[in-house]
Amino acid sequence: MSNEVCRRAELLKFFHEEPSFGERCGTCDTCQTRSAHSNDIERDFSFRGARLVLYTISMLNEKQGISSIEKVLRGIKMVPYRYKNSSVVQDAVHKKVIEMKSQMVGNKKRVPVSYFTKELLPALVERGYVQTLAQSATIASGRRTTWSSYVMSDKGRNALITGTIILPVPRSIREFEKEQKAKIEKSLQALKDVGADVEQIPKHELEEGDGIVFKALRKWYNYLDLLQRNDRLDRLDQVEDLRLRIDAWRMDVATKYKVAPSDAMPYHLLLNVAYTAASLHGDIIQKEALLAAGVRSGGIDVLVITINAWIDENKGDLATKPERGIDRDHESSKMLLPDTAFEPEKPWEFFVYRLQQKTGHASWESSYNRFTAGEHPQTIAISPISGRPIQVNTVIDHVYNGILSGRKVDLRRLSTLSTPPTKSQWDTLSRLEVETDINVVGDPKTSGKDGEVVRMMIDFLAPIMGEEFVATVFYDRTPEEKAKFEEWCQYFKWYSSLRRIGFTPSFEAEDSIEGR
Repeated sequence: MSNEVCRRAELLKFFHEEPSFGERCGTCDTCQTRSAHSNDIERDFSFRGARLVLYTISMLNEKQGISSIEKVLRGIKMVPYRYKNSSVVQDAVHKKVIEMKSQMVGNKKRVPVSYFTKELLPALVERGYVQTLAQSATIASGRRTTWSSYVMSDKGRNALITGTIILPVPRSIREFEKEQKAKIEKSLQALKDVGADVEQIPKHELEEGDGIVFKALRKWYNYLDLLQRNDRLDRLDQVEDLRLRIDAWRMDVATKYKVAPSDAMPYHLLLNVAYTAASLHGDIIQKEALLAAGVRSGGIDVLVITINAWIDENKGDLATKPERGIDRDHESSKMLLPDTAFEPEKPWEFFVYRLQQKTGHASWESSYNRFTAGEHPQTIAISPISGRPIQVNTVIDHVYNGILSGRKVDLRRLSTLSTPPTKSQWDTLSRLEVETDINVVGDPKTSGKDGEVVRMMIDFLAPIMGEEFVATVFYDRTPEEKAKFEEWCQYFKWYSSLRRIGFTPSFEAEDSIEGR
């Protein structure tokens, strides 16, 4: 039964009775929907999934039913005869489906397959974009089976190329939008409760509950809330002071150049810069990174000075550096790295490439690609593709993922951001692998002694850090302990990554060290 006509009227007509109330009863679900949404009965669904359904049908032969359509939408490979012809490349079809899903607009971007086959497909049939054909076949048991297959009409073929696809709004969309509206209102109220200026959020982001400004506010205030919940009130005051300093700079620039503060620096970018600067672990902010992240102001040099002055004043325990290693490692030979980008012969055996359905890529892939293209990690951290700022160390971890996936990486450039271990430190890590009986190149799920699951870095480095450190919760550890652990974690990431891809490093000769 159509979702557009009165249900009571259709039932009465089925029993050859004439409805006394006319064409619409006003009380069934379709009539109530029509009354409640009189100005929103139909919408253009060309970029809301309808064109994707048409594309899927166009790739199949005329005998395929709903199950085949669903498999294509899910990315499941099928036997070749189910496609329209032998020239169809299934991987290319899957890639196109992911691309079209990523281009869907509105709130319903992440949808179950049933949305396409149970909501949009019947509407496409009803509006003449798709036709159904009755099919039948005798199966192996001798039983006759029947089903409906789907083919595009001329109207559907034209709509696949261009133009609008006007369909009635499905009930699931109405319900989903109602749920989303409640979630958005809850998120906005949560931001208001912690003092966020929600007036900064553009109207279209308020409607969708997502966007670069929404994400920046949520990330910043979640960070402050985390500090509050962990009773790190000193750090909370410090990062709020950083935000106020950047905002004061923004107001000065706006006054000097007679522009709006948002033109000097959009508020969401201010929060992203503050979050990244607060996570630099004593490093300084780079002017080039700010420029590449979108800071466009004649006062950018003053901004760099402002941020770096804050970093210098507040690095505190992050500035505490232990004596490097355990054997006067600053005098040990440095690792020699290739002059050109290194490409592993193959990925690490246990590397897992987790594809994100929304983007069609792994979560780390964007950072890796941008780093490989020459972008500064600070720029990537301030302005990631997701719109939600991340830490510079997270960007570096994404580059390590690139190495483990078998991709080419400039190790020399990486070494300027993350210090590789010296010969003495490498030997220490090799000894720890034997001492702890943790196999860093094996399956992480069974890499411990006798196949035990381990907390890789902390259990591996336990002999260096000591059992008391391992047993102490993070916030109770001393500044010196945190700094020492962070340093050795950096070395461990180099060690484990290179071991996993089969790269055996060379080091400077001892006589070259003596001649320094």
